[in-house]
Amino acid sequence: MATTLHPVDRNYNFTLIKGLYLLPPQGEQLWSSGIRDGALVNGGLMDDNGNFMVLGSNSTLWESFKFPVDTILPTQILDKGMVVSAKQSETSFSIGRYILVFQCDGNLVSTTINLLSDHLNEPYYSTGTAAGVSSSPGVQFVFNESGYFLVSRENGEIYLLTQRITASAKDFYFRATIGFDGVFAHYLHPKSASNDSDAKWTSVWFVPDNIYSASLVSASSGVCGFSSICSLGGGGRPTFACPKGYTLINLNDEYSDCKPNSTLSCGDEPSGVPVEDLYDFEELINVDWPLADYALLEPFTENQCRNSCLHDCMCSVAIFRLGDKCWKKKLPLSNGRVDPGLNGGKALLKVRKDPYIPCQGNKNKREL
Repeated sequence: MATTLHPVDRNYNFTLIKGLYLLPPQGEQLWSSGIRDGALVNGGLMDDNGNFMVLGSNSTLWESFKFPVDTILPTQILDKGMVVSAKQSETSFSIGRYILVFQCDGNLVSTTINLLSDHLNEPYYSTGTAAGVSSSPGVQFVFNESGYFLVSRENGEIYLLTQRITASAKDFYFRATIGFDGVFAHYLHPKSASNDSDAKWTSVWFVPDNIYSASLVSASSGVCGFSSICSLGGGGRPTFACPKGYTLINLNDEYSDCKPNSTLSCGDEPSGVPVEDLYDFEELINVDWPLADYALLEPFTENQCRNSCLHDCMCSVAIFRLGDKCWKKKLPLSNGRVDPGLNGGKALLKVRKDPYIPCQGNKNKREL
C-alpha cells in the first residue's frame, strides 16, 4: 500500500470506516484506500492468498493485490500500468530507485526511476513481450499459484519467465520481491521446518543475471550512485564502493552517491604550483564509467593520456585501453562498474595529494 511514502511506527492504526484508513494516535489520517464517496462498506477480508479486500454489499471495493509495494504473491496479477517499487535500503521502507512495471505496450521491464519525477531510465531487464511483427502483445503479468511467472498474450499464448519450479506450493510458501538493489527475485519458504536454519526465505530465481552489466543509462547514475563502482556479489546482487579519494555523500546509506574528498575544479589551484605537486593518479584495472566521456584522444600513449588529464582542470578520470585510446571524463561519473571484459583497461583516477606546503626557508639559519 502507498504508505512507503510515509513509513510509520507501531502506534498507528488501520481503521475500517467508509474504506480503509491509516490513522496516527492523534492528528489527521496519513493514508486511505480512496474508496469513492457513498460506497457502502460491509467489512474486510484477508483471503488465503494474502489479498486483503474491503467488501461492499455485492462487490469488492478495494484490494491490496491491486496496489503492490515491493512484493507480489501467488495468484497476484499485474495489469498494464501497474508498478512494483523497491524500498530505499534494507532498513528504510521509503520508495527506492528501482521499479518493476508492466508497461502499456505489454512489456514487463525493470528499470530505475529518477526520484521526485516520473522519468524512467533505460530498462535493465525486459521480457520483450511488446507487440512485434510476429508476436502478440502481453496483456497481464501473472504470478500463478504453482509459483510460475508468465506474461499472457493478447492471442492467448503465454511467455514463461520461469521455466521450471521444483518446489511444490503444497510444501512451500512463495513470494517475489524487487530488492532495494534492483534485483527481482523469487523466494520460497518451507511451510514446516525441522530446525531454525531451514525456516528461512531462499532465493531460487532472479533477474537479471548481472544487473550492472545489463544497465547503461544516459540520464542518471546507473545502478550504483554517482562516482561509485559496482561489482557483482552473490545471487546476482551488486555491491557498491567509493573509489580511493572519494567518500559517501550520505554516510548512513552505503548505496548513496560518492563525492571527492577534495575539490577537483578549475581555478582552485594555488598559483605558481606545478600540477604535478598537487595531483596524482589512482590506477584501477578493469574499471570504467561509461557515458561520462567528454573527449576521446587517439592515438595516445598511456603517458600522454595521464599528462592530458593531469593538465586539464575538468578531467577527473582518464580511461586508457585498446592500446592507444584515451577517454577523458568529468564529474559526476555514472554507470560505474568492474568489467573483466575491459581486458586490463586502466582507469586513471585523479586524486589530490596531501596539502601542498610551500617551502618557507630555514628559520633556524643564522644571520652573519
